[in-house]
Amino acid sequence: MAVTTEGPEETRTGPEPIVPTYLAVKWTVSRGRDTYGYNICTIRDQETGKAFRCRGGGYDMLGTSLAEWMVATYPGRLLTISNRAYSAYLRDGETSTRVAGGADDCLYGMTSYPDKNCVSVDGACGEGSVQKIAQAIGLDLARTWDKKANTTGWIVTAAADR
Repeated sequence: MAVTTEGPEETRTGPEPIVPTYLAVKWTVSRGRDTYGYNICTIRDQETGKAFRCRGGGYDMLGTSLAEWMVATYPGRLLTISNRAYSAYLRDGETSTRVAGGADDCLYGMTSYPDKNCVSVDGACGEGSVQKIAQAIGLDLARTWDKKANTTGWIVTAAADR
């Protein structure tokens, strides 16, 4: 489940400032007619109140919801590191060609679309991959958990070395 964001507006200068927040995780089960019984993973940004969710199973749902939050909250910061994306789609006339990254510092799960000036993050690649991308844009994600070691959320702050 890839999440895509459009690039920053022409009037914006530089990436977004990092606002400390808490991302709360909530697990529920769908009661919808066609999705009855599907898992739902919701991450709610306590600073803005916005919710980011995914449904289903068979992939990293925490990573997918976290990727949705990151793409929606920090698109400018993601564009600044788009040259480190694991893959890119380059338009050649009417066709698009996928180019896989080969450098050691490539960020797995991140795809760049240079002609559209946007980046997508595929959280289903794993929460660890999303955490590496978060570190690359200057975020520090500290996990919180309950007594049974279940993730209850993340404390988000600016990385100390930035």
